[in-house]
Amino acid sequence: MARNPPHPHPSELHRLLASNEVPTTSEERTLRAVLEDHRAHAAALTIQIDHQLSILRELTEKRDEVNEAIHGINTALAPVRRLPAEVLGEVFLWALKSYHPQGGTRAPWYLGQVCRSWRSIALYLPRLWSKVVIHDAQHESEQTLRKWKREIEEQLARSAATPLSVFIAWRTPQPENLAQYGELVELVVAHCERWRRFGVMSLGDINGLLTLLEPAQGRLPHLERLHLQLYHPRLHRSSSNVFIQAPKLVHLHLLYTRLDYIALPWTQIRKCLIERRGFMPVFLGPLTSAHGLTTLQLNIKAEMDDEPIHDVDTLPGLRYFGGTVAGLASLVAPALETLSLRLMWNLELNILRDFLVRSPCNLRALHIKMDENTFQGWEPDVTNLVAILRSIPSLELLILTPSLWLKEDAEEEQNHPMSSIQTLFSAMRLNQRADDLLPNLSTFAFSLPYGAFETDAFLEMARSRAFTQMYLPAAWKARLLRDCGDHVEWRDADEIQILCEASFPTR
Repeated sequence: MARNPPHPHPSELHRLLASNEVPTTSEERTLRAVLEDHRAHAAALTIQIDHQLSILRELTEKRDEVNEAIHGINTALAPVRRLPAEVLGEVFLWALKSYHPQGGTRAPWYLGQVCRSWRSIALYLPRLWSKVVIHDAQHESEQTLRKWKREIEEQLARSAATPLSVFIAWRTPQPENLAQYGELVELVVAHCERWRRFGVMSLGDINGLLTLLEPAQGRLPHLERLHLQLYHPRLHRSSSNVFIQAPKLVHLHLLYTRLDYIALPWTQIRKCLIERRGFMPVFLGPLTSAHGLTTLQLNIKAEMDDEPIHDVDTLPGLRYFGGTVAGLASLVAPALETLSLRLMWNLELNILRDFLVRSPCNLRALHIKMDENTFQGWEPDVTNLVAILRSIPSLELLILTPSLWLKEDAEEEQNHPMSSIQTLFSAMRLNQRADDLLPNLSTFAFSLPYGAFETDAFLEMARSRAFTQMYLPAAWKARLLRDCGDHVEWRDADEIQILCEASFPTR
């Protein structure tokens, strides 16, 4: 052990440390003795530190070994090892739903790379390999295309006889890749009898792809859902009949696609989603023959100066309609029960009013989403809205929300108050008279910007409808001075949105 060093600052040396004086010979000898002792002490401490660090490294290595052993034992005891193969297979199928690779196919190759037992389960689960995706290959190398071909061949083999979901992202390939890309399409076309779902997103000349799909015509016995997303700006009318003979096809999803571009079996369609810009009658013409349609989501962006629609199509079996108000301009739906609309302008209330006049139906549920124009100073024509509601006394569910879900707080509502809404609340007050508005209303949800307590209109309406379950903005509750009753629940915007999605599914 090193001896304790002498006191580093003898009283006679304090002045040297506080000045620039030169030490005397005696003082210098004292300082050098103290310095030597300090150096010896520092060296002894370094030796001790190195020894302790050596012990620390040894202990750290032992701890890591123990932790590795603990991890191994925990792995051996992991509950996932006790899962039956069929349960683990279901977990794999759920994992596949959230798996979105950027290229290649949709096959979950990674599940077979974890361990032998997982690989075994994955190989003997045909449904796991039933989703085939052919990505855009315009800029892919020849080597990549060969790899995709091998993967698709293996995936089709592993899927056995399971119904397939096939999606093709088509952009006119480079001339040097056209043949190889065509081989990928031919691989899935060879199994078209197994297609249950088929989709195309085209950013190029669709006619080239339709030519490759022609062998599937008349060989689609199990196709149920068809998704067409055609963005090409210069489509020419095609005579393609690839999908015309698909006896089980009942669900269509058409984005930016002319309804008359590809022949479809409209008479058997039950559910259809259509989105596009422009509101030309030719786009909706084929709907005339869709007499079995029960659900229609029609999102059409029409301008205020578009030509009015004079031809009216009747959909006798339609139960649900959702989308933009413009989509109602040429329809009659006498059996309609559920209506979900995005309202952009007051003029669209006239379209809704005229539709209900043409279609005297027992409407049970109505959801109106006010466009963002509302929050920029535009006030809805509530008088017209009240007249519309008066024409549907059968209504049981009414939801009024913004089209964009804004955070509900007092400041925002003060910035964009919709004072005209008090007219609606006044009209909705029940007076136990024959002309009461919405006498059968059982559920009412509201989340539009409104100063609810600037007048008594809201409170009087709420108290008069004790049998109507109400879901109202949570921000209102802080300013409520009187109890509205147990039938009123205060909800955040996301909770009201969940209610809307449950009551008005869009898919």
